[in-house]
Amino acid sequence: MSDFIQQSMTLYMVGRIITYPGHWNFRGVFSDKVKAIGHCRSDMDFVLPIRLNEPLPVGEQDWAGVLWPVADGLVPPKEAHINGMVLS
Repeated sequence: MSDFIQQSMTLYMVGRIITYPGHWNFRGVFSDKVKAIGHCRSDMDFVLPIRLNEPLPVGEQDWAGVLWPVADGLVPPKEAHINGMVLS
């Protein structure tokens, strides 16, 4: 394994809820939390920290550390479309 990749580095996955519960789109994965937050465009976007090389428990779980950047006011909303609606 490359020395660049740390055994327990944190990656930040960005997703967008399409329908609740259970349907979401994968929007990207980032090595930097700030870049991941900056990719969020609507209040339905979330950032999920994931530890590299650490398996998750089996079954449903609450994700510790999940962020909702637009909904929480970390970034201003930008025009985004979900199911034909413009979110702002």
